[in-house]
This record gives sequence, C-alpha cells and structure tokens, in this order.
Amino acid sequence: MATEHAVDNELSVFRISLLRTAFFLNCAFLGINFITGYRNHTGVWESGSTVAYSLWGTLAVLSVFGLRQPTRMVPALLVQFTYKLIWIALFYLPGIAPAASNLAPVMLGGIVADLLVIPWPYVFRSLVFAPSERWK
Repeated sequence: MATEHAVDNELSVFRISLLRTAFFLNCAFLGINFITGYRNHTGVWESGSTVAYSLWGTLAVLSVFGLRQPTRMVPALLVQFTYKLIWIALFYLPGIAPAASNLAPVMLGGIVADLLVIPWPYVFRSLVFAPSERWK
C-alpha cells in the first residue's frame, strides 16, 4: 500500500489537476456524444458505429473513475491516445476512410491533447520499465 501512494505522490499537483481536467472533459464530451447519439439514432446501426459508440461510452465511464483516481486511470488515456493514433495512421492518412475526413481535425487535436496531458515519464516508469508482476 505504501508503494502505491509513493507512485501517486511522484506527480505534481498541477499534473494531477491536468489529468482530472482531461477525465472531466472526457466524461462531459464523450458522455454527451454517446447518450445523444444513442438516443437520437434511427434505423439499423452499422457494426462500426456500434463499436465506436461502445468505446466512447466505455471511456466516459472509466473517466468517472479517473476523476477520483487519476494516476490509476492513466491507462484509459493511453487507450484513447492509441485508438486515435491508429485511426490516423492506418485509416485516414492512407485514404482508406476519406468519407470520415471531417473527423481528422478532432482526432489530431485529441492526439495533441493526449500527448500533453499524459504524464509520459510516469507511464514509462510505472508501466513500461517497471518489473513485471509475478505470474500466479
């Protein structure tokens, strides 16, 4: 238990506040988009849309936990960053999803925001270079 608090204390109050702000914005914007999109949809859902809406709803719910435990929920921000990066690199830039080009500014803005908000030294120390947990 003491090591968990030591890890949490290695980030500044500003960084923790920045994380909480990101989680709050995720709750607000993803939650609102998920709820209104789901409630206002008519007709048959396309399978890709159902996956996207499920992901946005999931990130909104996980962001609620991020308000309380911001450092423990950093992996949720990593998921958010990674799916945007994959979409830009594998679908938008090669021209596979030209109809969705109106999403590119939002996704690029999200990537930049995630790059600024995610505490990368903490991620590398606590997730990438930390010793693996024992297999039980």
